Amino acid sequence: MVQRMLTVLLAAAFMLGCGSAEEDVKREGHKASTPTPPEGTEEAKAIKTKLEEVTKTARQSITKEEVEKPPVSEEFFVVTDAFAASGYRWEALRRKLADAKAGEGLNYAKVTLYDGRPENVDIYDAMGNHLNVVAYLWDNEFKVWGSVYKSDNDRMLGMFLYCPAENDIYVHPLSTFRVHAPYTIKVLSTDNSIIAEQIDGHNELGELPVWPKCEDVVASQAKAGPYQSPFGLHKEIFNFDESGELLGAASYDMKGGLVEDIQGIAKRELTWEEGRKTAEALYTADEMLSRLLFEYDEAGRVSRKKVVDKDGKATLDYFGVAIYEYTYDKRNRVARELRKDTMGALMATHEYEYGKHQQIASHKIFDAQNTLQTTLLHTFNKKGAREVYAIYDGDPEAGKLKLDANGVALYRFAYTEKGRLLTESRHGTTQVVDKDGKQDYLLVNGLDQWALILNTYDAEKQADIVSTQYVRVDGNGNKTFEEWTNEEGRLSYRIERAFEGNQLASEIRTDYSEEGLPLKRTFTGADGKILYVALIQYNSDGLFMEEAYFAEDGTTAAMAAAGYHKMLRTYTEDQKTKSDSYFDVAGNKVKTTVYEYKEDGSFAGMKTYDAEGAEVRQP
Repeated sequence: MVQRMLTVLLAAAFMLGCGSAEEDVKREGHKASTPTPPEGTEEAKAIKTKLEEVTKTARQSITKEEVEKPPVSEEFFVVTDAFAASGYRWEALRRKLADAKAGEGLNYAKVTLYDGRPENVDIYDAMGNHLNVVAYLWDNEFKVWGSVYKSDNDRMLGMFLYCPAENDIYVHPLSTFRVHAPYTIKVLSTDNSIIAEQIDGHNELGELPVWPKCEDVVASQAKAGPYQSPFGLHKEIFNFDESGELLGAASYDMKGGLVEDIQGIAKRELTWEEGRKTAEALYTADEMLSRLLFEYDEAGRVSRKKVVDKDGKATLDYFGVAIYEYTYDKRNRVARELRKDTMGALMATHEYEYGKHQQIASHKIFDAQNTLQTTLLHTFNKKGAREVYAIYDGDPEAGKLKLDANGVALYRFAYTEKGRLLTESRHGTTQVVDKDGKQDYLLVNGLDQWALILNTYDAEKQADIVSTQYVRVDGNGNKTFEEWTNEEGRLSYRIERAFEGNQLASEIRTDYSEEGLPLKRTFTGADGKILYVALIQYNSDGLFMEEAYFAEDGTTAAMAAAGYHKMLRTYTEDQKTKSDSYFDVAGNKVKTTVYEYKEDGSFAGMKTYDAEGAEVRQP
């Protein structure tokens, strides 16, 4: 192709160099020709110069085309808790692997590099199942300034802003899914450690910025005080050896005391021999909880994991297991896992089968008597994306579903032609008939309270999310609560419904501003007609100031079902709620609620007074 382009360009240059010379052409019928200029003439020199220029331009074009396509490469790393604790900064991945095969039996990450810069990190579990993906954001100077954390089905779980400071970096969790992070992570990295410390995320005005600028984050966080989560976590410290192996990890509160996680673990210490983890000691806030001992087969795979106490005696872990034994298939994938008690007696057997794309397709759980208790089945499309995940009670051929720990028995996923997640639905064990007369299972809410998640993409590229809809249902499968977020994860509007049986009784729609503040609420009756609308206003500090009710036209004053037309709120000098006053359509005061505070500023209570000033006591 390159040679052909050069030939065409050279021929074109030759024709340009010849120009128009009809007077020099000797017409001899079809044998008419242009004489070749003799060497050394001015015309010949001009043609030669033109050819050299065209050739040079063609070569530059080819070189430019090669430069504009930087190489894409892949690197593999062991994943530790430090990766998540540091806001998924790829610098937290320390131990490098030769390839994915070297990561067998470990949680590992595949880093995709574009011209040496991190573009994506795909996270896999010890059995090769794709768990999550991190997409990095670059600025115009090709410096990483943030990341987006997504689940394996492309659902966004969080966003992080990276703000370099003098000796460390501030990682600010951006506002996604209506969650304003109350903290910023201050990350200090050295060759042998990573320290992730949580500090107060409020700025100098006491606000939680939704989408702050880095200069504002660095300026305010440098002066901010420490933050401690509701679970007591303030700081995490991770230590590594020279080869990047994790030697220890610990969690602390603001006083420097150890903090336990949900499994009761506050600190871990790991031991390595020739690149293999041989032991891992687990500590509570007060003492050693247990110690995991690892054994390997001739192929270097973990064959046995034993749980012992501080005295070396067999004990049970968080899952009530003392011994794990593993066997592998021909492709080095875990095929069977035996779980035993402290005496070595069999408690359960887990068997795994894999699909075309190496993910677990079937996971069967047998009891000590080898009776099949549970089967977890996954089905995937041609591109390897999971379409169905079902939990069966015993043999799946019996068709009896059972609920998992999330309160869901059946998950379904649908995708666009380009592989982006379109819908995710959660179903229970109750069978119903859908509108098309087909058998289905009733929608149920998962632990995150959602039964259905739907994404909408831009019409042109079908790549960027325009909006996401979240649906909550009642026990009959009726959609009682729906929310829509925009492409940045900010709440756009919400619909709340009340049902009497399966019949709609009422509906309230709330529209939100770009800052996530409710601006308008529309109240609709069972017949679908609008009863009235509520318009909401805020003061210059963004604090709620007024809510007034009107007819559908938005101008005719109306009374709400609560018995008033307008409510006005006032604040104290330190922006605490002082009073709420309620008025009818004629402007007459209906009632007033006064808020009271203690000397230390904490809330003490509130009192309500009627139009005449008499206190209204609640029954």
